[in-house]
Order: sequence, then structure tokens, then C-alpha cells
Amino acid sequence: MKNYILVKHGNFIKVLAITIIIGLTISALTYLKYNKNVKTNAFVYENQINQNSTKEIILGASRLIIEDEKINTMSPVVSDNSSADIVTNTNEQETIDFNQSPIADFSKFGKFTIDGMTTEDYNTSKNLQWTRIKPDGEPEDLEIDLTRQYTYKELEDFMINLAKYDNVYLDIIGTTEQGRKIYSLSIDYSNGVAKDVVLTTGQTHALEFAGSVYILNQYSELIKQAQTDPSIKHKLENVSYHAIPVVNPDGREIIINCGDAIQKSNANGVDINRNFNSINAGQKANSINQNNSVKIAPGLGNFPGYTLGSEAETQAVMKWLETYITTSSGKVYLFDYHQMGRVTYSDKPWRPSSLENLTKNIQEQILSFLNSGVTSNHYAYVPEGSTYGLDGVGGTLTDYFVSVADGFKYNEDYQRMMYEVNGVGIPLFQFEDVDRFMESYKPANPNCIAMTIEIGPGPALGYGPTARNIMNNEYTDYNFSSLLVFIADLMLEK
Repeated sequence: MKNYILVKHGNFIKVLAITIIIGLTISALTYLKYNKNVKTNAFVYENQINQNSTKEIILGASRLIIEDEKINTMSPVVSDNSSADIVTNTNEQETIDFNQSPIADFSKFGKFTIDGMTTEDYNTSKNLQWTRIKPDGEPEDLEIDLTRQYTYKELEDFMINLAKYDNVYLDIIGTTEQGRKIYSLSIDYSNGVAKDVVLTTGQTHALEFAGSVYILNQYSELIKQAQTDPSIKHKLENVSYHAIPVVNPDGREIIINCGDAIQKSNANGVDINRNFNSINAGQKANSINQNNSVKIAPGLGNFPGYTLGSEAETQAVMKWLETYITTSSGKVYLFDYHQMGRVTYSDKPWRPSSLENLTKNIQEQILSFLNSGVTSNHYAYVPEGSTYGLDGVGGTLTDYFVSVADGFKYNEDYQRMMYEVNGVGIPLFQFEDVDRFMESYKPANPNCIAMTIEIGPGPALGYGPTARNIMNNEYTDYNFSSLLVFIADLMLEK
């Protein structure tokens, strides 16, 4: 909503003062709104479906800019991690002082735009214990109907039923602010074979429902196929699958229960996909302009929290990622399902060039697979640019995954991940690229890649009937039903 003020005949100072007061009032009310969990139904309309109140997004709402047309034509302005006004970085950072004090002055290189992860929160994440669910009885022949709406309780029941199959496991890995359980679902044949690992995560952003139901449908189909198809069973004997179908169950249920249909954040108003304590989280190089998408107070999205790693969901996922990265001796590929645009992201420009090239190669093959048999509106790769992670954003789930894989360590002095070069912890805005200091590169697992898949077009957002029908068609038309099998084939190639 825009307010237009007509200024004339010397009233400028008065109007300016009034405008400032109005602005401060709106900011204060916004802050109070999210801290009191007050819900708003603006820019949405209701549909009563099976006596459950659901919402669909009106495209073009001022609080959610959907640029689907630009995305599908490979416009450079497509990623919410990008900045429209970026200055190319200089080479003035070539010299690194390895005699820094425990708390060094990095001001000539850049600054931190958010406080790091407190030692207490970091230790909480490290010490999380998982609880395995072992349901009794035989599994029922249940299916996910992508055209209908599911509550989180129904998804829980579906996962518990899958855990009744042999070699399928369900673990509670965390608990949300509102007391909901966060689950990890695994397909892992206990045959003593060292396996490659496929990780999938869904619905980190509350309004992006496709990821959760796609993962559960993919797992259900894979488990059932393995009961009768020897070729599928062979793949599962050599590749293990682990998923967090719903990273953000609180945000998901807030939308279903009459909350704001364009909410990305969790119950605390924190965008989980900006809250991870990754190597690039909340860092801005001096030569790069600040990305203005970052919010400074709780809200519907893009607020990274007051400190990194503050959220229960973030802490649970951190422990989960670290577990599979550090315990696997083989490849670990992560696919983070998001929604809107039919694009993929994978750029982590600070990574060794060999891993960046490997990631692009895998990404090209997956794009070719998704687009097979489709004549138009293809999935496409969108580069995030060489300055990604240096403009004050970062902190995504995939950022943290590669940070752990590349051996970056939590530094208690700065309470964030740093790169240890000659025994000195330095931030990303100082070293910029691991290739410059490969002699210090000690990865936790050198065989890890990560990729974000943005599922479907803009109208597929939300959980109304139109969105669900689009999700259903997308799943079949773009080969998501067999994507996990294709990924196994890629991993098993010699």
C-alpha cells in the first residue's frame, strides 16, 4: 500500500516530520505484532476445503514480489540472495596477518551484520539426542495425494507407517517452539556396505508446501518399488537416503490454521534459511553493497534472527547435516527443496574450484533429467554471482552444509564459523576464496555437493486448491517421481 503526500507552499518541513512519525509508528506496531504472534489475513482470500481453512496467494501482492516470468527467461534478477547494486570486489585483501590478536580488527576488510551463534546455542545443537520411533505392526498401503491438503499430524502418521517397512527408520531430531516434533526419515539397508548418501530437505519456508509432500511421495514410491523390483533394491543396498520432509512445521501449521499465507518464517518470525551459522552468514565486505532484502525485526520472512543458530529448527538441522557429512566415507549429495521459479541454485563461490565444477556438472545432469520430455518452461540454473555471501545475507541450509563439509570450524571468540589458515581463524570477507589458501584446506568430507531446487511456477506457492493441482502436475510432468532413482545412478557411476 502506498501513501502519496502532496507537498506544497512551504509545508515541506511539517510534512517530513509527520512522515517520520508515521514511519516510526508503523515500525513499532510491526515489531509488536510479530512479538505477540498476532496474525494477519491481508492479501489473501479464504477457501473452505474439507472443513479446513486454507489460503491461496494473490499474485502481485506488495509483500511478495513474484517474478516468475523473469526467472523462466533467465533474468539475472531472480535470486533472493542477490543484490541489484553490487560493486566488484577489489584485491586489497591479498595480505592476511597471521599474528592477529584473539579478537582481531577486521574493519579494513568488512563487518559482521548479525551476531554469531552463542556458545550455549552451539552446544545445544551439538548435544541434541535423537529418539528412534519403532512402530509395531505391518505397514498399510498408503499414498500421498498431492491434490489434497494434509495437516502435520497426518504427515506424522504417514511417516510412522513408512517406518514399519524393513530398512526404513524414523527419528525425532528436535522439537519446535510450539512443541512439534522434527523428523528425519531414512531408507538405509543394514548390509555392511559403505554407502553414498542422498540428503533431502523440504519446507524450510512455511509457504513452500511442495517440498514436504514431494519428499514423502518420493520415499513412499521408492520403498514400495524396492519390495518387488530387484534393480531398485540394488540401488538402495548401495545408496542410503535421509530426509527432513518438514524443516518448519510450526510455520506450516500457522498458514493452514488461518495464518498469513505468505509467511516464510517460523513461529518466532525468524527465517530459518537465513539463520544458519555458515561461513558466509551475516558478512559484508567493504567493497560490496549491503543486500537490502535483509530484515531487522521478526516478520514473515528474511529476518535472520538476532543471533545466528538461535532457532530450534536450525539447531536440529545443523546436528543432522554434521552427522551424515562426518560419518560417511563416500559421496554426500544434498538437495534442498524450495518453491517458485523452476530454477536451481548451487553457487558457493568460496569453495575449491574443483568442487564448484563437480557441482555444476551434477546440476546440469539433473536439469536435463527434470526437463526430459518437456517442450517448454524448463528448469534452469541461475548463477548467484561471485560476490554471494559477501553482501550481508547468507546463512542458508545449503551454505551450512558446505561449510561443514569444507572443514570450517566454529570459533568461540567470534561465535561463528571461520577458515583456519596457518592456525588463525579468518572470516569469509577476508579470505574470499579457498583456492587462495589451499594448503590450509582440510575438508571434513571432500565428496559433498549441495543444490537448491525451486519447484514449480509462482502460482504453486501456498496450499490452496490451485497450488495443489499445479504441484500434482509438476511432480509427474517434470519427472520428480523418479528423481531419487536417477540421483542414485549418478552416484553409483564409476
